[in-house]
Amino acid sequence: MAVLNAMAVKTTAQIPNAEFEIWEIFTDWCPPNHSYEVPDHWRGSLPTSCDDSIYSIEKNFDSYPPGNGQYSMIIKSNEDPFGSHGGAFSFDTAYENMNPWRPSFPLNDRPNSFCLFYKYSPVGGDSAGLKCLFFKNGVQIGYASDTVSQDIADWTLTTIPIKYNTSDTPDSATIFFSTYLNAQHTGSKLFVDNLSFNFPYGIFDQKLQTGSLKLHPNPASNIVSLNFSKAINEDLTICIYNIMGNLICTEIIQQNQKQININDLSNGIYIVTVKAKEWIEKQKLIINR
Repeated sequence: MAVLNAMAVKTTAQIPNAEFEIWEIFTDWCPPNHSYEVPDHWRGSLPTSCDDSIYSIEKNFDSYPPGNGQYSMIIKSNEDPFGSHGGAFSFDTAYENMNPWRPSFPLNDRPNSFCLFYKYSPVGGDSAGLKCLFFKNGVQIGYASDTVSQDIADWTLTTIPIKYNTSDTPDSATIFFSTYLNAQHTGSKLFVDNLSFNFPYGIFDQKLQTGSLKLHPNPASNIVSLNFSKAINEDLTICIYNIMGNLICTEIIQQNQKQININDLSNGIYIVTVKAKEWIEKQKLIINR
């Protein structure tokens, strides 16, 4: 029997390469033209000398939550005279000598929070900055911002509320991460993965599938059985969303497991998604005790 762990908040995101699974080669313009591996649609800070090759972004061969890809992004700082600042922007071009506080990707809805998984290893009292700006016709109309100062050794979810100063729906956004907020120190590292936005309507606006999966009993109180009309020969990822579209529970279960424990969930209406490598199904679940 699988016991679901509350650990994530994630709905349909419009953030490019939000899971940092697509990487490309970026070559700078300063001889001898150093090349760096960077996530598609993300850029970091270049060194201040053409002779140096210290870049602020690095690929991390670790992803979180499990089963959601292979990589994450590391942002690292360096205080050497010609080192790079510990920053990363959601741009497809380098942000040196340009205004980074401008739209970088389109958005066609009004999210209420910005979510991500992160780890942080500060040096010398550094604090990390997590920021997302929202724009309408090029003018900033909202932001989500948070600061992390403590050492966070394990992957941790943070959900940052978005504050708007108008009632408009943004048409674009920009994300910025920094390993420091004041003087930076060599060695501070910020790990980020699986970015997303929360929307007020969430998963309930998506069409529910009624294929091979059935939940029993439904309504349920403590235990739910997963009944499939086809053979299941692989491990599955189970996610439960609440009525606001927040992913409150998730677990990877083995193919011989047929039950999940819902004791920690309150009465209400939920959506259960079951995900395999090549298919996903959703069912409504009612909890009533």
